[in-house]
Amino acid sequence: MIDVSKQLAGIPLFAGLSRPQYEALARIAVRRACRKGERIFSEGDAGAGFYVVVTGRVKIFKVSADGKEQILHLFGPGESFGEVSVFTGQGFPRTR
Repeated sequence: MIDVSKQLAGIPLFAGLSRPQYEALARIAVRRACRKGERIFSEGDAGAGFYVVVTGRVKIFKVSADGKEQILHLFGPGESFGEVSVFTGQGFPRTR
């Protein structure tokens, strides 16, 4: 079984927390596996949580008025995204 608290300890966003804090985060963390091309959320969705990439990559993009996809960023293992929406209470600004 995967030790989520150890995975959290390896993520820069959570650097410097104590073991009990990692364990508390692990209790509320939700693991989610996504397939290639699967949409995690869309622009304007409520920011009920944020995400950390454990393996693979996540593409952030926006679709232009003429329907073309504009890639804004790629996130890899250990990187987090979606935090701003959680902390500001606003919807997600881009599609991921």
